[in-house]
Amino acid sequence: MKPLIWTNTQDVESDGHALFDNTLRKTNSYIFMSGQSLPSKDIGNLEYSHDPKNYDLIYTYRYSELHLRRFDCLPNTGQTPLVNQKILDILNKLCPNDIQAFPVTIVPELPSKHIFVNHDYWLINITTLVEAIDIERSDVEFFDHDPRVEDAIRTINKLSFMDSEKFSNPLIGRINNKRSMEIVSPPLAQAFKEAKVTGVEFIEDKDY
Repeated sequence: MKPLIWTNTQDVESDGHALFDNTLRKTNSYIFMSGQSLPSKDIGNLEYSHDPKNYDLIYTYRYSELHLRRFDCLPNTGQTPLVNQKILDILNKLCPNDIQAFPVTIVPELPSKHIFVNHDYWLINITTLVEAIDIERSDVEFFDHDPRVEDAIRTINKLSFMDSEKFSNPLIGRINNKRSMEIVSPPLAQAFKEAKVTGVEFIEDKDY
């Protein structure tokens, strides 16, 4: 059984993402790509608060609050899922050890005619790193001569996932050597499908 890639649905407008500005916030959004529980001392050179109460997770959104509510998983610029309670309940039920959830505030992107403060979404920090790429069957390029990203994949020209029984159980994770890529097991993807979740879809490695 192979995993599937978590990605935004194709009906999202090019400017329809919630925006996180690292320069304005106390938290650098890249900490949530580490694939480990936070806070953590081993997170590279990124500075951030070790008190989650100070994560300052404020996103801005160009459209109306009614528009953003179309998405159970809200597309965003942070490469980290923003999900509502519907998805959070699924994750907490099926793979609670793979995630942390932090509350998010969403406000209008200025200038704007819209007025709202939305607290219905959670940032999902994926805490599980998974070895999933079959290197021999894939065509990948690694970062060269940089010990900070040793064995990390820079470019994927052709992707082939491992076929393993470990993906037969509900799972969400980041790939150990390509941490910007979020994957789920087929049983978890099926649970999303049955719940008619919006804003996220799952693709096979051959379609990447």
